[in-house]
Amino acid sequence: MKSIFTILSLLVCVLTQAQDFRFGKVSKEEVLEAAHPVDGEADAAVLYRKISTHYQYSDNGFTLVTDVHERIKIYNKDGFDWATRELRQYQDSNKRENISGLKGYTYNIVEGKLVDEKLKNDGIFEEEASKYLHKTRFTMLKQLQKVVLLNMNTLYVPLLLRP
Repeated sequence: MKSIFTILSLLVCVLTQAQDFRFGKVSKEEVLEAAHPVDGEADAAVLYRKISTHYQYSDNGFTLVTDVHERIKIYNKDGFDWATRELRQYQDSNKRENISGLKGYTYNIVEGKLVDEKLKNDGIFEEEASKYLHKTRFTMLKQLQKVVLLNMNTLYVPLLLRP
């Protein structure tokens, strides 16, 4: 009986200490964190990455849908490369993978308050890399030290596109 009570107590403690990684819910403590708790030499760290994939059916057939949600912490200016992300879309003569729902935010502390800056269209770049590859790059323009970056996107892949 005593061991059951101990296990339940630990479970309650773990659940109450869990972090909230919902999109747009960034804490002041995350932004103020000066160094990574495990690797103090890290320039940046992926705090959270969730990738979920499912199939969707329409009149055009099946589509593979991949949702991505990332939370990245930049600790110093050597980590600024993490503020630019690249998404690759394969294409053939009549179909191409599509990206939708691209959202991004930069969180920073200004005068003691948590401030967010939304990803703007001038931070999104499209490039035809080759006949079969299209790239979408986006960058969080306000690159400061000790910021938290959030991004979310959905990739749609028509299943007839890939061999």
